[in-house]
Amino acid sequence: MTADTILIQDSEPIATTIEDTIVLLSIRAGAYLKLNEVGGQIWNMLDEPRRVGEILEVLAQIYDAEPGTMRHDVCAFLDTLIERQLIRVLNADDTR
Repeated sequence: MTADTILIQDSEPIATTIEDTIVLLSIRAGAYLKLNEVGGQIWNMLDEPRRVGEILEVLAQIYDAEPGTMRHDVCAFLDTLIERQLIRVLNADDTR
């Protein structure tokens, strides 16, 4: 995954908010995830196509975190969402 990788929510998972926490359920992937504040912000950003670099820039403006650590943690989270088929990678042509 690079800063130019474009991601978007997959259409299958059901997302709901319970007491300020986003919960995702995917029957297809057999996945149930409860997202923390940062995970919820990332999920909400992915309601439209976003580059990984853009996600990192937004989070850097909000949180005081070491850039390398933040990039590692965010990319690991995004990889988990991709593996569980909750988000998907788009080609540049798919965003037009």
